[in-house]
Amino acid sequence: IALTIDIYTHLGFKDFVVKVNDRSLFKGIDYPVIVAIDKLAKIGTEGVIEEIHTKGYSLIEAKNMLDRVLNAQPNDTLNSIFSYLRAAGFAQDRSVFDPSLARSFSYSTGPIWEVVIAHFEQGSVLGGERFDKLIGRFQKEDIPGTGFALGFPRTYEAMEQFGLFPESLHLAPRVMVSIFSPSYLSSSVRVASLLRKSSIATEIYSDATHDLSKQLKYAVKRDIEYVIIIGEEEEKSHTVTIKELATRTQHSVRQDKLIEFF
Repeated sequence: IALTIDIYTHLGFKDFVVKVNDRSLFKGIDYPVIVAIDKLAKIGTEGVIEEIHTKGYSLIEAKNMLDRVLNAQPNDTLNSIFSYLRAAGFAQDRSVFDPSLARSFSYSTGPIWEVVIAHFEQGSVLGGERFDKLIGRFQKEDIPGTGFALGFPRTYEAMEQFGLFPESLHLAPRVMVSIFSPSYLSSSVRVASLLRKSSIATEIYSDATHDLSKQLKYAVKRDIEYVIIIGEEEEKSHTVTIKELATRTQHSVRQDKLIEFF
């Protein structure tokens, strides 16, 4: 849970909360009912009661089970989790007890949690749970575990909605490594990797069959500053040719000095 808070904090989200519950608080409640309660935020109280009713329970039974869940209080396990999070320096309002949180996976056996971002309407962006019996379904011994799954598409959408992507991600690469011919593809890939490892935004041209003039036109259209060319002469001399598109100048640079050029 602490890790999930750190993830969304480092991504730049300011207004999010981790909702926490414990599946042991649902003890005695049948699994189909848990599945229905898990939909509370989407279909509301009356919708949950009606769905439970369609599973063979009377309306009174359905209402009583839902009331029992919603009136539950944190148990010792949850209180110890919240105490840990406070001791670790997380704000008190960053994690909250939510008795309606059900996580409708049949293998959940203990604490469960979800990350919800305020004003993001697509739902929770991460969910996790303890699963003490899951591994035992596939081998002879039970091995307790805890894990979570981050919803990448939703997290991406939320970051776009709140403008959390750095501006640098929207800029064109500074450098494009051309492919002089298919026989020099591996050299181009090697140089592109070298630049990327040095945090220089680099693109490698995608089609080794296109001639150099077409590749240069593509770089101009993309507003790329530099194009690197590695042909026969460059390969022999362990150099690269760097074309500076704005000034239409070019430079011959040793490959072991390439990073220094930029």
